[in-house]
Amino acid sequence: MEQTEDAQKYYWMASVVISFVHEGVPMDTNVNALLSNTKPYLTKKILENAQVKAQIQLAKTMDNNLPDVKHVYIQSISFLGFMTEKEFLSESEA
Repeated sequence: MEQTEDAQKYYWMASVVISFVHEGVPMDTNVNALLSNTKPYLTKKILENAQVKAQIQLAKTMDNNLPDVKHVYIQSISFLGFMTEKEFLSESEA
């Protein structure tokens, strides 16, 4: 099945907590990860990808160097809606 800009998907926003050590100092940070699926549910693979996406975002904020990550867990997930990518990215308010 080919994905198009007009195909509707279910969107969620995950709040992910990453515990890591940077320069010998234990730290925690919260990172958001956007999730989507053509089905109205999240699979284990999508949840695992959210954790990976969050770590990639953390590495980008640290000059593309991933610190010594100790724990990555999803704190919460909020449903954003069922819409096309164009609707999701739209700057106009409905």
